[in-house]
Order: sequence, then structure tokens, then C-alpha cells
Amino acid sequence: MGNTNSGIEYYNQGKYKEALSYFLEALASNPESHINYHNVGLSYDMLQEVQLASAFYYKALKLNPKYVRSINNLAIINYKRNNEEVFLSLIEDAKNANPDDAEAYSLLGTYHKDKKDYEMAKLYYEKAAKLDPDFYYNYYNLGKLWLEIGDKTKAKEYLEKSFEINPQFELTQKELKLLEA
Repeated sequence: MGNTNSGIEYYNQGKYKEALSYFLEALASNPESHINYHNVGLSYDMLQEVQLASAFYYKALKLNPKYVRSINNLAIINYKRNNEEVFLSLIEDAKNANPDDAEAYSLLGTYHKDKKDYEMAKLYYEKAAKLDPDFYYNYYNLGKLWLEIGDKTKAKEYLEKSFEINPQFELTQKELKLLEA
């Protein structure tokens, strides 16, 4: 467990190469842990090694097909690569694995926001907020949605909620500063 804890510490500091080293050690000592594969995938993801990240997320899912964190991370990778069909399929997998997974609904909100389908985006973001009222990134997304729609008051409300939950989240800090300028 010491390797995993050290890896998490480095990961949280943004030192992804160091984190990867510890996560690989944890994986070597326990190759049956889906979490170890997931953590290696996370590190590769942050190091922009998308193919390696995907491979490790898939290995995590081979051991635990319902591990929504790996499913959602694969969905994000596919979304960024414009693999819409795979993205939507993975989101369905995440919702089937855990119907209360707020991140899957938030990802669907972003998908619809990017398609300029603001009503559907709002529905999915609001569902995510009901499922997990402490999901600060979802409130950030809601704030960005309202900015795009043109309602700065609503945007500020959601961005402040995001900031209240996680004052260290830099994207929210940046958007709030822009609103105040």
C-alpha cells in the first residue's frame, strides 16, 4: 500500500512521472488489482500517453468491468479524439455499471453543450448535481454553460458553488476572476 500512497501523493502534486513509478511498483506487487491498473492509466493519461492510458484502463476493466472511473476516463479520451460513438457507448456502460454515477451525466452535459443543445446539457448537469452535490467540476461546467448562454448571474452562482466546494480548483478561480474584471 505504501507504493500506492506515495504514488497518490506525487500524483496530487502534479508529479506524474514519479507517481507512475510508484504505481508501477504497486502493480508489480499486486497485478490482480484493478485499482493499480487504473492508477497507472491515470499517470499515463496526465503524461499525454493516451494509448498507454487507454490500455491500462482497459486492463482495469478486464479485472472489474463495472469500475466506472476507468470507464469514464476512457470515455473522456474517446471524446477528445472525436470518437463519438465509442464515447456514447462508454457513457452507457458507466450508467449501467452505476446508474447514480454523476460523472457520466456531467460528461453527457458537456457533450450536449458542445453540440449547442443547451437544454439537454442543463438537464444532464442538473442530474449530476442531484446525484453528487459535492461534484465541484460539474458546477464549474454549469457555470461555463451559463456563460456560453450569456447569463453571467447564473454563471457566477454555479462558479461560486464550485469554488465553495473546492477553492483550490484553478479553472473556477480563473473564470470567477474573468467575471469580476
